[in-house]
Amino acid sequence: MKLIFFAAAAVLAVPHPAAASCGAMGCTIEHERFDAPRTGRARLDLALQYVDQNIPRALGERAPVGLVPNPDHDEVRTLSRIWMARFDYDAGDRWGVGLALPVVSRFHEHVDVASGDRNAWRFTGIGDLLVELRWTVWRGEGARKPAVALTAGGKFPTGRTGAHNDFDAAEVPLQPGSGSYDAIAGAVYTQNFGRGAGGRDRSFFARAAYRKNGPGSRRYQLGDEFQATVGAALPVLKRLDLDAQASLRVRRKDQPGDTPEDVSFTGGEYVHLSPGVRWHWGGGLSTYGYLQLPVHQRVNREQLTADRAWVFGATWEFAAPAL
Repeated sequence: MKLIFFAAAAVLAVPHPAAASCGAMGCTIEHERFDAPRTGRARLDLALQYVDQNIPRALGERAPVGLVPNPDHDEVRTLSRIWMARFDYDAGDRWGVGLALPVVSRFHEHVDVASGDRNAWRFTGIGDLLVELRWTVWRGEGARKPAVALTAGGKFPTGRTGAHNDFDAAEVPLQPGSGSYDAIAGAVYTQNFGRGAGGRDRSFFARAAYRKNGPGSRRYQLGDEFQATVGAALPVLKRLDLDAQASLRVRRKDQPGDTPEDVSFTGGEYVHLSPGVRWHWGGGLSTYGYLQLPVHQRVNREQLTADRAWVFGATWEFAAPAL
């Protein structure tokens, strides 16, 4: 029974999407609920991210397409719709496991420098599987329940890497899967601040994580990434929470491997604010929405950015078979 349960969980699993500076990016919003583990508790989360990168930016300013000369092509637009499913399970009062898997639907357009032709790609595919382990190393006493947890995980190359149009394969950073094995490590601090409306906790979290990316398709290697996020949830009505997150993402430049890509157009730093709401329906089911707004976007040379992104999702919390 346990094997069947976890096999089903893996099929439904969920994601932290890989973000590529070459025109493909996901949101930095945290979908997890960082409260204290409870043995046997499980969560399923399904979310849709919508990111339309149609604003060229050079360093920290908006720029016309092609302001910084690219020897091969100039990016015009990347529209990403990313369905994400995530499963989390608390196997004890101190440790748990998470599985994540995205399905990526993407449109990308750029201008060939030599010919001046516009080339476009439309494709949908399964992304790379993420597995994460969490261990609560310290838990304070009292009603506020402060806690510190360490996380470690890996991303596995389960995603599609051969998306193409009628003439060419899409660039490696645009593909649903990177073809690489990646390692992720981080830490999370959580704390409650008493009960709010509906008897739910007023909560705060701070999370930092570093992602070491390995070589993938054609030995192309996405740049390593550091991400830090702080967030809070404030119950204001019997069923309604007001949520807010602030995130910092720093990406190093990619490595071209065996591709002809000019990786000087990759990497950068981003700061976003993300206000949101969550509605609790009862029976462990809630739905939520976030609007992500850029505060700071500084990219290397010229890259596509978005002036907003959206996330909509649903979470179901329930009791699962114990290990």
